[in-house]
Amino acid sequence: METATEVPATDLGLQRFWSKRGALHDDELAGFLDVPVFPSASVEAEEQTKSRPSSPVPSQNLSEDSFYQDLAHQIYIPSCKPSCSSEVQSVVLNGAQIGDIPAIYNVKNLRKHELPAVGVYVDKRIVPGFKYRVRPIRESGCGEKWLFKGRALALESIGRGYSRRITFKADPGKLNDNPHYFWADSCPEGFAFEIEIVSAGDKFTVFDANRLPVGFLEILSNQVR
Repeated sequence: METATEVPATDLGLQRFWSKRGALHDDELAGFLDVPVFPSASVEAEEQTKSRPSSPVPSQNLSEDSFYQDLAHQIYIPSCKPSCSSEVQSVVLNGAQIGDIPAIYNVKNLRKHELPAVGVYVDKRIVPGFKYRVRPIRESGCGEKWLFKGRALALESIGRGYSRRITFKADPGKLNDNPHYFWADSCPEGFAFEIEIVSAGDKFTVFDANRLPVGFLEILSNQVR
């Protein structure tokens, strides 16, 4: 048993228009075209627009050059408080605590933020790759003198054996004649290391959560006594 298939009215209208295309006059053709055979595209476009999530329209006046120019003029100078304490302390060091020769040292006049190195004992927090300022520890605490003209240099290596050779990065052109080294047992009172995280002239780029640059940071000076 066959069932009749319902044909949409729009399709029937198109069929009648196509069969009579040669017999229609201009006025009849104009009247036929006035009938809304096809759905309006503006309504559908409006509905699709409403269903999409809205987002702020970017400003057309901003450019990448103006963005970086604004960042260059916004210089932030923070107010820093001294983080280095002048208070000294005495510590007792045992080489056995770091898995080395069980030699015991009594180091005096060591500041709280400084790291000790004496004889075979080198503090585990003294790590190659970081910058340190080094001073020989004086028993009287006076006549303080920093090595390497008071500069913070990158530590390259810590030797082994009964005398630890501690080597720092050489100046440009002095790679084969590097004077930046000393032995940890060359001073009976030991050496005090002061770490320097950032140095004057270091530059950084600040990114937001979307990994877009939002600012620049340049170290102009640090707290060096």
